Amino acid sequence: MTAEGRKDIDAAYDKAKDALRQIPLVKKEYPLRVGIIGEYFTVQDAFSNSCLEQKLADLHVEVHRWMNLTHRNLHYAGEKNLNVSIRDYCTYEMGPTSTANIWCAKKYAEEGFDGIIHVKSAGCTPEIDIMPALQNIGSDYKIPILYLTYDSQTSDTGLMTRIEAFYDMIGMRRKVI
Repeated sequence: MTAEGRKDIDAAYDKAKDALRQIPLVKKEYPLRVGIIGEYFTVQDAFSNSCLEQKLADLHVEVHRWMNLTHRNLHYAGEKNLNVSIRDYCTYEMGPTSTANIWCAKKYAEEGFDGIIHVKSAGCTPEIDIMPALQNIGSDYKIPILYLTYDSQTSDTGLMTRIEAFYDMIGMRRKVI
């Protein structure tokens, strides 16, 4: 099919969404919910993050990730708008993705998610700089945060061990709450 304009693209998009809605979901009634935040490329690229979302899905975790091309590049509220809601955690501009990640972490915490995973490449200064804000959000909202740093030494086995331990921790936490 060839699109001749925006109307054709929108129609194809709606058709694709309808087709996806027809796929039956197999999920627990109250699955553990984890929000993923982090560095723009690493958080979106499955190869760069060792298929993190799939690993969580295999554990039957409901995964949410705000950072994608559409949200960041087309529907982005901008740092000034986001800073209003995160001023208790961030006084100054942190950069386009860092400010969004602080906002998103707070949003996940306010919505009662079971945990947050912060993804970054080794040495990614903006993401390292937001870690104190994330620690404060974790403390204020009593939400566990797993910090994953990827580099050329990251192994799949080591990553799976950390994910499984985080999964066990948030599962035990939910039973206590």
